[in-house]
Amino acid sequence: MMKRRMTAGILAGALALSLSACSNGTGDGADASASASASASESATAQGTESPEVAVSDESMPSVKDGDTPAFDWSKAGKEAPEGIQVAILEEGDGPEVSNTDMVTVNYVGAVWGSDEAFDSSYEHGGETTFPLGNLVTGWAYGLEGRHVGDKVILSIPAEYGYGEAGQPSAGIGGEDTIVFYIELLDAVGTDASGDADAAMEVDLSSLPVDIEGELGSPVTSLSVKEGAEEPAETKMTVIARGKGKEIGEESYFYYQVFQGTWDNSQQLATWTVGDSKGQGPQMGQTGQQSVLDKLVGVPEGSRVLFEIAGTSDDASEAPATAAVVDIVKVE
Repeated sequence: MMKRRMTAGILAGALALSLSACSNGTGDGADASASASASASESATAQGTESPEVAVSDESMPSVKDGDTPAFDWSKAGKEAPEGIQVAILEEGDGPEVSNTDMVTVNYVGAVWGSDEAFDSSYEHGGETTFPLGNLVTGWAYGLEGRHVGDKVILSIPAEYGYGEAGQPSAGIGGEDTIVFYIELLDAVGTDASGDADAAMEVDLSSLPVDIEGELGSPVTSLSVKEGAEEPAETKMTVIARGKGKEIGEESYFYYQVFQGTWDNSQQLATWTVGDSKGQGPQMGQTGQQSVLDKLVGVPEGSRVLFEIAGTSDDASEAPATAAVVDIVKVE
């Protein structure tokens, strides 16, 4: 389940924006599909068509050995894996309840049932990692829904809700293998996640070329370019309100929400869930990739910013000028 390095996100490709990439607004967009990792973290297509029952029990489940890197102890586990998805709760947290549409931060170890060798481990590649539950094998979403931040669990997932008949040969996972994970749920962020409600305002909103609806700390629900506002000749970024969290560095990974629209207000997209329109939720961005996101270097977590993005027209591509309001949700 290695972290997905989605370096493009939405804004990173803004200079050649295709509003069909991801939209819950007025355009003709469809959900964007994130590029899969080449590791065992690739999102598998669910083989089951109905939501399964999830058993919450430690019966026949492995335990976890103490140590710097957790490992499974199979001495008291059943020889046969559970038929369905099963969760053993090792420790209960007191944090927010997790939804299957959340972005979660976890530490984890994954192995084929009965194996002493992990096929993937966050402890072996940099520690805690963050990703949207909806982009993983479906057993994670079913098994972690309703759990709480702070929980430590063992999750058993049959092939039907794991990697299916194709398995994941590069990770040693066969088409009929049950996979099992030790998971520490460290944080969860929902599709309505926003910046800091107490971020310090740095501009007079009336001076901006756009009208924005949505208080600080809440989703942006509307964005429109003011009549007569001059189209940007070059891309620029303005900090609307500055948060107090960790600053984005020159080579940082971070998560953001965005409400973006063409300068003529004809098409819009949003990652926030707004009313009945379901957004994708926070996007992963990365600085240091020579994209518009590099303008965010030095901007702290919790901030709200405005991008005015110049249009492009050349032999290779054509894209309209756009405006985008961005909340920095989490900086890694």
